[in-house]
Amino acid sequence: MRKIRILVLFFSTLLLLNTNVIGNVYVFNKSHDFIVHMNDPLHIKFRSSKKAISKLNKLIEDTNDSHDQLVAFQIISQTTAISDADKINWLKENAKKLSPPFLIYLATLIGDKDEKEAVQWYLVAKIRMFYDARKCTDNSAQAGIGAVSYILLPAFGKSMNLEGKPDGLFKKLIVSEIEPAIALYHSTGYTITKPYWIAYHGLNADRPDLFIPQEKWPGLEKKVISDLREEQQQASKDL
Repeated sequence: MRKIRILVLFFSTLLLLNTNVIGNVYVFNKSHDFIVHMNDPLHIKFRSSKKAISKLNKLIEDTNDSHDQLVAFQIISQTTAISDADKINWLKENAKKLSPPFLIYLATLIGDKDEKEAVQWYLVAKIRMFYDARKCTDNSAQAGIGAVSYILLPAFGKSMNLEGKPDGLFKKLIVSEIEPAIALYHSTGYTITKPYWIAYHGLNADRPDLFIPQEKWPGLEKKVISDLREEQQQASKDL
């Protein structure tokens, strides 16, 4: 569990990199920022699971609509109208249409049921986060990776029941599941072609050219996966 705490502390520092500074006051003032608002209280109530899922399906029709993705995340992560089992099914069925925070939430839901699968979905989310961040022309948008981790990793760690277990246990699990996770990433696919969910977290989110040319993206994806493999190979040496 100490590893999770260290990770959260590290990402909390990165979080400060993405604030506007007025005097000595740090202000988040972008209403369209998915990351800043993803845990805002849900103000929608549903009479049935069917209606809630119908709303979710409508919200993710346009996968590049960051606001609709935001509302969908607030619903799936907060509503009590949908059972955890049905949430898991919906998240898996629609995984290719969803931004990384959804997959971390999926990993959290199954962390105490199947730790290997949970770690795989967490790693898929990690690949997508770094891939999406590198698509952005504004390097400050990469602080969104730390912000998402700061917000969502504590619950994921708790779901994995890491408290009181040896620190190396989680690292071993990550190392063992890296290749299955990469295979899952490729087989799942990903239809978000304009990751506004993280681009809007950058300090220059109002710039017209938020993303680098799409023909450069395959190289970015390969680099992200290569870096992840290298990171885990190094981690395996330290076990």
